[in-house]
Amino acid sequence: MPSGGESFSSAGIASRAVGYYRTRVISLVSRSVEFPGCRYQLGSYDFLNLLGTFTHRAAKHGNLIRRGLVIWMHTRLSRRLKQRIQAFRPQAIIATQMMPAAVLSHLKRRDEVTIPAIGVLTDYGVHDIWLRSAMDYFCVATSAMASELRAHGVPKSAIAVTGIPMLNGFRHPVAQQEARAQLGVPHAAKTVLVTGGGCGIGAVEALEPILQCELDCELLVAAGGQTDRHRLLDLSGNYPGRLRIFDDDVPMPMLVRAADVVVGKPGGLSVSEALACGRPFLAVCSLGGQESFNVAFLEANGLGEAVDSEQLISRLRQWLADPLLLAQLQAKAWSYGWREGAGAIAGSVLQTVMPQALGEHKGNNP
Repeated sequence: MPSGGESFSSAGIASRAVGYYRTRVISLVSRSVEFPGCRYQLGSYDFLNLLGTFTHRAAKHGNLIRRGLVIWMHTRLSRRLKQRIQAFRPQAIIATQMMPAAVLSHLKRRDEVTIPAIGVLTDYGVHDIWLRSAMDYFCVATSAMASELRAHGVPKSAIAVTGIPMLNGFRHPVAQQEARAQLGVPHAAKTVLVTGGGCGIGAVEALEPILQCELDCELLVAAGGQTDRHRLLDLSGNYPGRLRIFDDDVPMPMLVRAADVVVGKPGGLSVSEALACGRPFLAVCSLGGQESFNVAFLEANGLGEAVDSEQLISRLRQWLADPLLLAQLQAKAWSYGWREGAGAIAGSVLQTVMPQALGEHKGNNP
């Protein structure tokens, strides 16, 4: 049950479990919200902005209206999720994003779904929504997260420290020079990868100051499905020969390995991909919320930091000008990278949850 970038985490887990059990990845939320009796389909980001507007600009009635919209969405999504669970009849359900987990928890508390549920936390901290969820088992990125769950009453036996799941390509990333050869990046070039994550947020904003200061480096851009391509092409035209724009058909592990440093929005998956490939991460355009956990993790362990435009240039200059420092940062990032997270999660589910689920009466399934 993914949402946004977590779909890659779900796909990674499914790829490791598929040899043992029938698996299916369900996208609970479509990219648009269709209101009853209205021809207009509101984009998911427009809908989130609408909720934010009610909260911040209409304080008197905003929270009430916002709560009503959230309840309406939960009701609708609960119905959709229950139908899909009934059609597939699984023995276990894995949720890689907290909002679908909240919807599933609503069904579990009402005993409309009694199937074991596994919450896979794809950030480096525990959001309150996970703490209030009705998950039976948790897979987390760090031992500190496991300790926090235990402090809130989750049994030790219901927690596994697995790392964050990624696609198979991150299990054995290619050497930097091989990646550069395949992408046509010069062998000795100082190289920066700029990514906006699955939603393309922050890529252009990070690129503009780097281009304007004429930093001596190769710039690779991972243009995700929702990246503002027109703005990228405008930048490419204004700074000919400075940008190499890559679409989704180029494997992300190859792009990350070809770079020396990764710059981007600090989603849990983006940070994990950088660390799995041994690359420090400079965080721009953080949305707060669970992304603040990821920034705190980077900064606490000397793996990167959150920066504004001026700090971004300063830090890139420092790291790229000092080969020894850069090598140390890369080695440290590699040591913190989890490359077998998807396999560890699939193994935990198969060994711990599935035997219990298979031993229960089939009548428990909806």
